[in-house]
Amino acid sequence: LVAVAGIFLISGTAWGEDRLDDAIRLERGVTEEGAKSQKVVSRLSQETRDLLEQYRLARQKTDSLRVYNKALRELIDAQKVEATSIESQIDRAAAMEREIIPLMSEMVDVLERFKALDVPFLFDERTRRIEGLKNLLARSDVSTSEKFRQILEAYQVENEYGRTIEAYRSDIVFQDRTQTVDLLRVGRIALLYRTLDGSNVGYWSSTTKTWEELSDDYDDALRKGLSIARKQTVPDLLKVPVSAAPSLK
Repeated sequence: LVAVAGIFLISGTAWGEDRLDDAIRLERGVTEEGAKSQKVVSRLSQETRDLLEQYRLARQKTDSLRVYNKALRELIDAQKVEATSIESQIDRAAAMEREIIPLMSEMVDVLERFKALDVPFLFDERTRRIEGLKNLLARSDVSTSEKFRQILEAYQVENEYGRTIEAYRSDIVFQDRTQTVDLLRVGRIALLYRTLDGSNVGYWSSTTKTWEELSDDYDDALRKGLSIARKQTVPDLLKVPVSAAPSLK
């Protein structure tokens, strides 16, 4: 053991230098451990912030879901009320449909009887319309509302006939022979004819259900009426024969 400048040497090795190295290594180890600990702390701190943010977002979602669920429950309750109302309406609609189907059939029958009693203008056209309605009622691919709409439309057409004047050419049977004549319909109050050569004029009698001949005194009025109906002259008063219409029974 030799002491040199206050430092003991053992077997030729400086004991103070070894202690210094140990201290340095210890300090370095402590520093490294501190750095590792700091990294752990930083990581844990970041994880804590992340978890806190996730918790905050989860709370927001939970609150949103509560509000959504409340609104959804209210919507479901409203839909239940509406469904009950719709079911009630369906039941009433079914009952109405059971009532309206025979009503529509009766309306078509009334229209047919009315045509038979009416003056025979546009006979073929009106007959086809009524036959079309009968066929329509038998169809299963047409809704009840559409059937009713078309029946009402036919009634509106018939109603318009009573407020209009019309001229057209057609064949009539007069005195057991068929003649082509010009026909003048004045609403429903008169249906008159004039032969194409102007040699004969007449009208439909609702009383006798036949064509009746008129005197030549009506020829001018009839020619004027035909011109008015064809929009060839301005409207004017017309002298026409009128017969009482039979009642609809």
